[in-house]
Amino acid sequence: MSPVESVPVAVLNCVDDYVELLYDDIPEKIKGSALILQLARNPDNLIELARNEALLSALSRVLREEWKRSIELSTNIVYTFFCFSTYNEFHQVIIQYKIGSLCMDVIDYELKRYDQWKEKVEGKKQLLTPDKSELPKSRIPEPKRRPKSGTWAVADVNLQKSRSLVSSYHEDLCNASDECLSKNDEEQLKRKLKTLSKRQEQLLRVAFYMLLNIAENVKVEEKMHKKDIVGLLIGAMERHSNMDLLILIVSFLQKLSIFVENKNSMASRGIVEKIAPLLDSPNADLVNVTLKLLFNLTFDTKLRNKMIKIGLLPKFIQFTSDDKHINLAMKILYHLSMDDRVKLLFTQSDCVKLLTDMLLLNVNSDAFGTSTASTTDVLLALCVNLAWCDRAAHQMAAEGRLRELLARAFRYKNAMLMTLVRNLSNHSQNKPLFVEFVGDIAAAVTSGDVPEEFVIECIGTLSNILHADNNIDVYRCSVWFLISQILLSSQSKISNI
Repeated sequence: MSPVESVPVAVLNCVDDYVELLYDDIPEKIKGSALILQLARNPDNLIELARNEALLSALSRVLREEWKRSIELSTNIVYTFFCFSTYNEFHQVIIQYKIGSLCMDVIDYELKRYDQWKEKVEGKKQLLTPDKSELPKSRIPEPKRRPKSGTWAVADVNLQKSRSLVSSYHEDLCNASDECLSKNDEEQLKRKLKTLSKRQEQLLRVAFYMLLNIAENVKVEEKMHKKDIVGLLIGAMERHSNMDLLILIVSFLQKLSIFVENKNSMASRGIVEKIAPLLDSPNADLVNVTLKLLFNLTFDTKLRNKMIKIGLLPKFIQFTSDDKHINLAMKILYHLSMDDRVKLLFTQSDCVKLLTDMLLLNVNSDAFGTSTASTTDVLLALCVNLAWCDRAAHQMAAEGRLRELLARAFRYKNAMLMTLVRNLSNHSQNKPLFVEFVGDIAAAVTSGDVPEEFVIECIGTLSNILHADNNIDVYRCSVWFLISQILLSSQSKISNI
């Protein structure tokens, strides 16, 4: 997305000359905007350019009046304002000239025009011109048509050729009729559609990026919502496959999804079904930002159910083996595991066993229990949720895993690990496995160096396993004696307050 190669190197002192070009015909406007863009891409020039009201007024006027006539011109001007948007102190410049609202109109028009191009090339129906009633009438004034003939003395020769080529592509697509198209003509139009699509992707990318930058202002984001920014983003995502553009679109959607109004708008447009195929992308960055968006959406119960319905659970489980995506995958799985019906789905494969083994491995890490162990903490919380399911609890405790969990719980005196153990002890089929550990659990209750939260979980575990059907008569008296001592001690402390 760089200026036309034939444009000479721009000089800041000549900016007034470049502004003059914006008052000529389209080729001169393209050349002038490209030179101004060169200046704006240098951060050192932005302060000086922001003070030039004549420049900003001319740019906004040309974009407002000529946006339908040249994709290249629109791209140059929007790119210039994007350069301003990268710094918060220049956001007011964009807001003052209403560039954000104008960009959304441009995006909406380009998406509709793309649909027309595609329908024409596919031969589905006669291409409609942008002036037809199917497109809503723009609030932006229509430009006066310039004569097709004339001399362009100021324009660069190569620039004329480039503009002429783009113009001819657009005219071919708009004017050709289905009846007169031969097979070769259709192939040629497809190639021209591809060329125009690439140019459109450049415009969409800088426009969305600029909108994303100024959306840091909540009030600006609210205005975008009213103009249906979500619909524009999803529409662009469905029409284009450019990887950089897709990453930008999904990142923008992820930011917007924080607010319930935007989330509801996404849900009404089937956002989960539309972004699910992106998880199969070979691009790790696109997959990662898609997972971030899905994580935000999992706070909505209906959207969680939608993810399960279209079969995303195995995909999320698969990502737990990828170091790049494991943290996000665990967070999504944790949210999904809050539904009892989904807990049972985890048990239909070796997922529960693998998660438990992963937990045992991570707990051995030196970072466990510190602020850096976020992935392990989420994994532990996920296992605690799954342990409420009878079948999942049995898989967790089987094959010696209960012994390993208890060993780590006592080693680190971790209350969350003991919560997992307590949940496992709640299921009748697991209770016999606890018989040999009753003495250790009871001893921890009276230990003076054990955190109170850990003691509470130990008492809860003993309460679950002290059942008439369990063969623990040999421990029963001693356990209840220890518990009674704790209760007496607690009452004594309360009376002394």
